Amino acid sequence: CYTGYARLDPALRHTRRVRLGSSTRSLSLLDVVASRGPHAITLALHLGPAVHVDLVPDVDQPEAALSWQGPTGTVHAGLLLPAGVSWTAHRGETGPVLGWYSPRFGERIPSWTLLGAGTVRGSLELATHLVFTDGGQGGRHG
Repeated sequence: CYTGYARLDPALRHTRRVRLGSSTRSLSLLDVVASRGPHAITLALHLGPAVHVDLVPDVDQPEAALSWQGPTGTVHAGLLLPAGVSWTAHRGETGPVLGWYSPRFGERIPSWTLLGAGTVRGSLELATHLVFTDGGQGGRHG
């Protein structure tokens, strides 16, 4: 549980659970944000500089198709994004600075950042699922 938002008025609470499914080649995140009053929220998912992203917005279940070069060829994965927030993809932007990876001081490399923006009223569950696929387009499309 992250308590840094407790100073807000009204206070905001954020918890995250992470589950690795080794047999299913998947990773699940569950973020729960709760407050007694409304708050604007942003969920940021930062991806490595070698990852290519195709954002597939969908009213019911937004998704990002991911791919990158692995040791034996192209790796594909589907990132099912939480519904209930609006998703945008950013890479190498300067106004504001967004979508960068810094391997060391003074160096920056463009990389994808996915932002989910919305409003929490009461409690909001944000479930993210990363599923690796074998040679497909990832997620529900593969």
